[in-house]
Amino acid sequence: MIIYILGTGYCGTTVLGLSLGANTQIVDMGEISHFLNFINENNIDNFFDKTICNCGKSIKECNYWKDFYSILKQNIHKSFVEKYDIHLNYFKTKYPNKLMVDSSMKLEYFNKIKDLEKVYPILLTKDVRNWSISVIKKHGGNVFRRFFQWYFFNRNFLEFDKKINFI
Repeated sequence: MIIYILGTGYCGTTVLGLSLGANTQIVDMGEISHFLNFINENNIDNFFDKTICNCGKSIKECNYWKDFYSILKQNIHKSFVEKYDIHLNYFKTKYPNKLMVDSSMKLEYFNKIKDLEKVYPILLTKDVRNWSISVIKKHGGNVFRRFFQWYFFNRNFLEFDKKINFI
């Protein structure tokens, strides 16, 4: 089973994923959808050499990721959904009785993986004022522009909300 956290950036999806991962029956995989969509033959070696895992080791030294590296390298040309399914099967062999958390946030990823496994979506949002201030502190910009940006990000979830029961 997968817990998939949906939301806009700067709304707390990473913190929620880490918090859920503190439960012994749940493993937080971070933004695994984004990672599997992003990774390709041109960047896999560099990414695995330079990225630090949540465990504090480089990904190539991490007990979880070092074994998956060779599997991913052999399947690097496959589609995002195929790579996600390969990872999901690998996850199940490592953690047969645990839930996986994916905090990738994007509806487009969720729509592609929702039929692979039982997926429980959580939609997380921040009110417009707090979200706008967080984004302005990080990236600058006009308050009104950020208000509209928040609206357009979140309206994508309106139709989705009618079709799915969120946790």
